[in-house]
Amino acid sequence: MRKLSMLLVLAVVAISCQKDNLSDEPTQSMRKSSSACDVVSPQSVADAGAISRPGGNADCNGADYDYSSDRVNRNSDNTWDASFPDGFSVIYDESSKQLTWSYTSQMVDGVLMCLDGIQVIAKGGSGAQVYSYGSDVHCGEEVSAPGTADISNLTLCYNLKTCSQTTSDTCYEGESAWGEGTRYVNRGNWATYSAYPTGGGSVTLYAGQTHDAGTITFSAVSNGEVTIDITLNSGFVFDGDVHIQGYNSTPPSRNPAPGQFDHKFAQLTGMVVDEAMYYGIHVNVNREVPCED
Repeated sequence: MRKLSMLLVLAVVAISCQKDNLSDEPTQSMRKSSSACDVVSPQSVADAGAISRPGGNADCNGADYDYSSDRVNRNSDNTWDASFPDGFSVIYDESSKQLTWSYTSQMVDGVLMCLDGIQVIAKGGSGAQVYSYGSDVHCGEEVSAPGTADISNLTLCYNLKTCSQTTSDTCYEGESAWGEGTRYVNRGNWATYSAYPTGGGSVTLYAGQTHDAGTITFSAVSNGEVTIDITLNSGFVFDGDVHIQGYNSTPPSRNPAPGQFDHKFAQLTGMVVDEAMYYGIHVNVNREVPCED
């Protein structure tokens, strides 16, 4: 089984243009709501075609999938001991003992790749159960381990395919995206910074000031650090860079320079930064737009 190693490359689309919307205030709200995630019934390891392993673990070597995350263990502080493959976001809710996963289409060698079926193996206690999803599913929720056990590790088994094209070409427009919050300056650049939600929580990621591009999730503070995960909505593609700056007082009232932020990441999940009162979070994305004649 191959383990996916994705190199994010800039999609060069002949008919797309690159611009940031830097106007003062939008004249009309253009927010886009995210689609609901799929909920499927769990299967036993045997019924799903997975392979049982000692201690109630399982892997996907017995099923017809080209890619695997391999086993990723959940730590006692609700972090993961390894990164999931590029494009995947995994968030576990300790109170409900349920997990939500999502996949954002990725550019691989200049080609936009989508999921083509996935199995999620959730291990907990002395056993595991498997959640199987069909082609074109991009997220799932209410994933749990057997019985009332916490999820102790997770394995993703999946295939990829070239994203389906509509009857017309798919076109993209480059956008700057910022976490929901307060503007650095009142006029000019609309860039915003987000207050850290005490105990962890989420804020909206806006592209071009008005487009609901996804969700930024902050973990609780652990050992003086916070883990940040970003999930993009359908119609948005990650363009390779996340810049994060933490502040322990009100950020300065001047246009920010994301390239000079303390942290730069090439993935959307598992971004660990020092705890802070506020965060400036800048993401480069491509937004799907109607193609011009």
